[in-house]
Amino acid sequence: MISLSKRASFSIKLLFVVIAAIYIAISIDWIAVWRSVSLNLIEAILISQVLFLSATCVIAFRHSILVRVPPAPFGNCLAAVLLSAGVNLVTPGRIAEVIKATYLRKVLKVPLANGTSAIAVERLFDVAAVSAIALAGFGGAVLENSQIFAAFLLLAFVGLLSIHKVAGLILRVTGKYEGRWVQFLRENCTHVITMLTKRRLGSVAGLTVTSWSLHFLAIWLFFALQSEVQLSLSQVALVFGAVLFAGAVPALPGGIGLIQVAVSMTLVAMDFPFSVALAQSIGLHIAEVLISAVSAPFLILLRPTGIRDLIGSISASRKEREAG
Repeated sequence: MISLSKRASFSIKLLFVVIAAIYIAISIDWIAVWRSVSLNLIEAILISQVLFLSATCVIAFRHSILVRVPPAPFGNCLAAVLLSAGVNLVTPGRIAEVIKATYLRKVLKVPLANGTSAIAVERLFDVAAVSAIALAGFGGAVLENSQIFAAFLLLAFVGLLSIHKVAGLILRVTGKYEGRWVQFLRENCTHVITMLTKRRLGSVAGLTVTSWSLHFLAIWLFFALQSEVQLSLSQVALVFGAVLFAGAVPALPGGIGLIQVAVSMTLVAMDFPFSVALAQSIGLHIAEVLISAVSAPFLILLRPTGIRDLIGSISASRKEREAG
């Protein structure tokens, strides 16, 4: 049962969001924003889907390598990625990432620990690659210094190389402990050590760079196709960084609102009118989520997410312990 204090806290936050949304909606000149929507903007949304889809396919292939040896079938992993991305649009904090693990557990019998450890490794690679691209643009356009980019890459490289040692240390430390969660943690670490060989580490790194490079190029293409908004590569990197920062903050589902604010402020800082900046931020957000938003509802209807099976397994295990 949810406590009174938690319900009060949630109500206050919800009230704050509603008031802020009403204030923003009243303050914005929506007629000027609508006038900034052009055929070029719609074409940019549609044409950029080629690169966004390519990036998604690379992510699915990377996931197939990380969850098991030999790699899981590409089609199943693509469905898992699209399911997760689609559900993330209606849930806060990217908690739907776990659906990739539960879905593959259901359809391929992939152990849950394999899926969760693969997701953790993916996030490490993604943070390194994404931050590198964003810092490269920030360093070039704002700091006029690329040394921070090289320093961050070095730190990320060292961190990724220590995955095996950290996993091994956890296995040694938890060796004398028992319990369901300890065992699950040990299974995650064991899978990381077994799966992430030096050769596979290189493959996953290459696929990570490829996927986010395609994502970056998709955003560049989105702006390049429009005559009203022309950005340099450094400016595109700044917008890319704004999108990623806003999407990473565990706020509203799918980053709705926060992404518009971040991208609009970035474009306004580049001397674009606010109405144009807001129209572009809305269009870019649509381009970012269009594939998952269209595909996820069909996948949810046609494919099992595996969440119910996981909950059932946990409940059965709890009843067995209570009976024993």
